[in-house]
Amino acid sequence: MGFSHTIAVSSPQMAREILQVQDHIFANRPATIAITYLTYDRVDMAFADYGPFWRQMRKLSVMKLFSRKRAESWDSVRDEVDSMVKSTAVNSGSPVNLGELVFGLTHDIIYRAAFGSISHESKEEFISILQEYTKLFGAFNLADFIPCRAGPIDC
Repeated sequence: MGFSHTIAVSSPQMAREILQVQDHIFANRPATIAITYLTYDRVDMAFADYGPFWRQMRKLSVMKLFSRKRAESWDSVRDEVDSMVKSTAVNSGSPVNLGELVFGLTHDIIYRAAFGSISHESKEEFISILQEYTKLFGAFNLADFIPCRAGPIDC
């Protein structure tokens, strides 16, 4: 059903050619309709096409987000991770829902980064929104595999 371009590499020389020499050609991720919609037409670092915009995003990330000074300012993230590890250690010997813990950790980190305080209110709502977002990223959409020149609305 539909089509998807695939290349099978059977030799180390061809793998080197594709992964090192011609990397700029094969570096782009396929963008589904959901990804295009959720990332505002791929204006993010994860799904942007390799090019000037992606290189600028990478440069800003390395210089601003992942710098030593910025990493030292992430004490609140370390506090939230420590809190999760401690709560997991308390439940030692009993089953733990890691998905729930990770979503809770994500909520706590984002909330603390955005508002500078700790909140456990509306955690379930945030988790449901995050789960829905994740489902949309991974959902199968027939229009992603059937070519259409006019766009998904006109097909």
